[in-house]
Amino acid sequence: MRVITQNEHEFHPMGSDSDLEVCMVREAENGGISGFIRIRKGATLPRHRHIDAEETYMIKGRMDLGDGRIAQAGDYLVMDPDEVHEMVAMEDSLFFVTAHKGVEWL
Repeated sequence: MRVITQNEHEFHPMGSDSDLEVCMVREAENGGISGFIRIRKGATLPRHRHIDAEETYMIKGRMDLGDGRIAQAGDYLVMDPDEVHEMVAMEDSLFFVTAHKGVEWL
């Protein structure tokens, strides 16, 4: 068992966008990832495709899912394989995500 305490969470910019930060806690051999994503109000999580299922738990804030729905703290989201979407932060937000085989950025 591996325990990663909250004091060990290290956030790093996601690409060149300082409004998006990621704290990766697990990277699997099959491309799967698990980690925290912190996003500032008004920033967009870029359009991407799910290679396999993805599970997201909203910890803080609200996100516009781009299809008329809003995800907020306490919500659990499941994206199907091959689903394509982007999300916009309506507030400063934090969520935990597991992409079982990773994502393809579009």
